[in-house]
Amino acid sequence: MSTPTPTPSKTTIFIWPTGLFPRRIIYLLRAKGICLAHLAAQNIELVPVQLTSEGLVSCSGFEERPEGSLPVMRLEYDGDENKKETVYIHESMAIMQYLDDLFPASSDHAELKGSTPIQRARATDILSVLNDAVSWGIVSLVHSNPSTSSWSGLKEEDMSSAAAAHAQRKVEGLTGKMDGWVRENMATTDGGKHGSLAGRGAAVTFADVALMAQVEYMKEVYGMDFIAGYGALEQWWEEMKGEDWVLGREKLLKCERTGKWEGVLGK
Repeated sequence: MSTPTPTPSKTTIFIWPTGLFPRRIIYLLRAKGICLAHLAAQNIELVPVQLTSEGLVSCSGFEERPEGSLPVMRLEYDGDENKKETVYIHESMAIMQYLDDLFPASSDHAELKGSTPIQRARATDILSVLNDAVSWGIVSLVHSNPSTSSWSGLKEEDMSSAAAAHAQRKVEGLTGKMDGWVRENMATTDGGKHGSLAGRGAAVTFADVALMAQVEYMKEVYGMDFIAGYGALEQWWEEMKGEDWVLGREKLLKCERTGKWEGVLGK
């Protein structure tokens, strides 16, 4: 007999609203229709983090964030002094999966894994390649853009144009692979529209959330179009950019500056 999974007494998620990977969490919450009341019912607190001259720090009135990258989720479990436990989850995809399970379709929340085996497989396909493309894209960026030194730690004199060019070729190859897969799906979908990257009949999935976060972040922060020239992905973006779950930088910045989530998630 399996042991019941314990329920955390409190969950805290530290989010930098305008950051790349933290933005995935915000898009997911909006896509699932999760508001502040839903989070409160599960004893989940969101701590907004802002970028200052001193680096990334929690907004005024909130506890200081843990060291390390963002987002990060902390789960606290009650018990006697010898059984209290604190668990940290560090990766955005792991946090997304946790929240998707915690707020299931049976509770009237959208299921972002995909509702069928083929949708889940297609979403995972895209995510696997996208995560590789993002990693190579960071290498290209830090070796070509001196403004990244503040967070990459790479000095300008150590940057390599050859490394940047090599990494960019990797990005282009991986993005082209995604574009080809999406184009194949479009060809089998009524009217040439595909909606979700996960295919015919799918609603928004992890793949849509992650790619939209990447495209919007790169445009807003670096003025770069991550999917320029990739026709199928460009069409996907045109179809998806107006969805309610996609939130622009202005509202994310307001949350970051004020520490208030109401304009992002609603009460």
